[in-house]
Amino acid sequence: LLLRFFGKTIELPFLELVGKLCNKVLLPVALGQALRATPVKDFYTKNSAFFKRLQEMVLLGIVWNAFCNAFTRGLGLEFSHAIALLTM
Repeated sequence: LLLRFFGKTIELPFLELVGKLCNKVLLPVALGQALRATPVKDFYTKNSAFFKRLQEMVLLGIVWNAFCNAFTRGLGLEFSHAIALLTM
């Protein structure tokens, strides 16, 4: 909707996006579900505090990286478009 508002169009390679989705989301979820039936689940249960802290640190790193990249590369908006978005 915003792209139409600003008069821009984009083309997305559908098969490439589906492949990336499978690699980044579906494969790890399927692997995690498969590992639940193995002794790895017991190891995770015994060390759950460590894994919870590790999960928080990784998530914080991802957010920090996205924040830094946004300001390093710029937000990709022209000033007038940014003002229009802020006033909406």
